[in-house]
Amino acid sequence: MSSTESEWGMVSHRFTDLIEVLELKISLETRNLHAARIPSHGDVEPGLAASISAAHKLASASKDLRSALSAYAHRIHVPRPKVAVIAEAQDTNAQGLARRYNERTQQAIEALIAGSADAETLRSAFPSLTQPEAERVASGVRGHVSTASPQVSSTARMSAGL
Repeated sequence: MSSTESEWGMVSHRFTDLIEVLELKISLETRNLHAARIPSHGDVEPGLAASISAAHKLASASKDLRSALSAYAHRIHVPRPKVAVIAEAQDTNAQGLARRYNERTQQAIEALIAGSADAETLRSAFPSLTQPEAERVASGVRGHVSTASPQVSSTARMSAGL
């Protein structure tokens, strides 16, 4: 068994830590988007900026999550899920599935599972990760990922009048 493969049917905790970080980012930006308010009159700039920022960060983290899950399912997990099932879950076909991630994504996940990924490798493959997030995931220390409730950004709170 290669260093990038887990036991049959097992998912590496390093990979699940990456997924958890991305899911938490999505949760945070969803909360920020809901908290941002665009007033019907007056200065709309702060509300628009907060909404746009949260939407951008949400889309970026969602894309990274889909890319990571697609690469893992399509190229890494043993046994491989059926390509048709994974593709259909994304409203695409087998050819479309292969375009959901790139070689850099696959290599970053393989390095992460092998314990040789560094923060720069992870940030290159998953641009929504901040440097501290990438460092925590790359460290591979079990239980290092915070599960604390994400905090709504100060910009979103301001635009909501909180």
